[in-house]
Amino acid sequence: MSDPSSLIAVIIFGLIFFFLVAGNRAPKGKHRPSKKAHAKPNRQRQAKPDKLREYSANSWYSTKKGQFGEWIVIEEIKASLPKDDYYLMNDITLELGRGTTQIDHILISVYGVFVIETKHMAGWIFGNPRQKFWTQIFPTSKYRFLNPLRQNRIHIDAIRKVTGFPGHYFVPLVVFTAQCELKTEMPENVLYRLDLIDYINEFDTPYMSRQEAREIAEIPIDNAIAD
Repeated sequence: MSDPSSLIAVIIFGLIFFFLVAGNRAPKGKHRPSKKAHAKPNRQRQAKPDKLREYSANSWYSTKKGQFGEWIVIEEIKASLPKDDYYLMNDITLELGRGTTQIDHILISVYGVFVIETKHMAGWIFGNPRQKFWTQIFPTSKYRFLNPLRQNRIHIDAIRKVTGFPGHYFVPLVVFTAQCELKTEMPENVLYRLDLIDYINEFDTPYMSRQEAREIAEIPIDNAIAD
């Protein structure tokens, strides 16, 4: 007969061995990997613009931006075009029907009347001549603003009523003076500030004498309404 103490030792050793082996085996369906282990890689999403907002041209900030853009155009013209051939008027308000219209710049020369609408706007600019509104887009916001080509047509109508000039005398120009990018195809008379002088110089067919241009340049000023 075996020694009882040896038999007990064998039983205890066997139980210890069983629990050690059983503890290293996880039952099926019990062990679940953490969510972090299967988390999808964090992909940076491109910011989408907010809903379309109305561009407020009458706010204090927009007014100051607009004035700065107008100043840029004034200095560009003064520095680059001869005063004896070009007569520049700025911030002119004329009557139009029941209301008034404000014109950023009127540049009168023997080569025609350049009516300039200045836009000091950054971001991406989308629009075409037929649309009532154009869109300015930033990475997280977008705004709509009145089609400046339509604005210029209204300005020209007001000047024609005052001066009596025929339509072919007028050259409408829209000039973007800030760091923007025109993303849709635009007509030739929509341009960046750096192209302004070269574009004006392309017009070299005289419509009137210097004296006539000088005399006509005083007409819108006499009819302007003080702001």
